[in-house]
Amino acid sequence: MNRTEITDARIMEGAAVIEAGRVIVPLADGLTLGKVTYTRAILRQLTAGDILEAQEEAERLVYAKDGTLSLVMSPARMGREALRRQVARLEGESGETFDGPLAVEELGRCTGRDLAALQTGVELLDSAAARNAEALQARGRSAAGRGNDAPAGDHGGPQDGDAV
Repeated sequence: MNRTEITDARIMEGAAVIEAGRVIVPLADGLTLGKVTYTRAILRQLTAGDILEAQEEAERLVYAKDGTLSLVMSPARMGREALRRQVARLEGESGETFDGPLAVEELGRCTGRDLAALQTGVELLDSAAARNAEALQARGRSAAGRGNDAPAGDHGGPQDGDAV
């Protein structure tokens, strides 16, 4: 398994990107489920299905002042539902594993510090995905649309200051 250590302590000490779309997040306080305390979480990128399910779970019917029903989505619920789905696996110190996603109640057992670590791990994944998207978008752009093999910046005709 190829790992890239994250060395910026402001991000998270001990975090590691382990493969495309996955990050290991250390849980300083650990998450106890049953008799096992898990000290690492493996987070993954969200799929379209995850996003759709999280949106659905975040919606609630509420009565408006005029008595009509409205469908309202809670950003806090959306974030919680997305985060719990991104936990692919928990790992304990002795090799125990717990496959995700986490239930809302299980995520709710995290300490504030571990919840912040999970959220930072998600930010790392989002940042990596954005960089990959930018790299794909930039690939081949230097020659695109010119219809010739001119180097980048050469538009094929005379430019200001060129002798004609």
